[in-house]
Amino acid sequence: IFLFGVYFAARTHQKGSLVPGPEDFISKFIRNKGEMLSRAGTRITIAWYLRILLIAPASLATIGYFVTHRGMACILLALVGLALPDLLVKAMEQQSAKKFEGRYAKSLEQLSSSLRAGMSIMQAVNDVASCSFIHESIRKKYREMGMALKMGVPINVAFMNFAKGTGSPDAEDVALAVSIQNEV
Repeated sequence: IFLFGVYFAARTHQKGSLVPGPEDFISKFIRNKGEMLSRAGTRITIAWYLRILLIAPASLATIGYFVTHRGMACILLALVGLALPDLLVKAMEQQSAKKFEGRYAKSLEQLSSSLRAGMSIMQAVNDVASCSFIHESIRKKYREMGMALKMGVPINVAFMNFAKGTGSPDAEDVALAVSIQNEV
């Protein structure tokens, strides 16, 4: 009952308020979870996250009651259900990170090949952004970096922004190497 009350309060809250004021705890929770989902790189939206957060504890507690006929089992399974959305996001984040690593490695191979061929960094970045053998998600990030370079952003800053956008330690290492090379 509590979870359904929270769900309807969140739905009412999302409609917005005409009274300006400080951010309340529901807005902070939704904003923080939305940022977590976007950083994780999953396709789960905040609406689906909230649905899972409501349905999982209720359904697991119900199943626990019918299987064990004990209240303590219901409470324990409901607590597991509360943790289930975060566990799903973590699992999806790890899977996405593994995919990113392979895709990023291919893009670095293409970037290094372009640099060895005598292209400038900007040309090499644009070459990776247009390479059909690289996954679209990586090409999109290289296109963004290429646009930043065209706008006059320094090379080291563009690579560091790329690394921050991906959240990959490997990308941060490459950005650091590019920054050191640029300074030298």
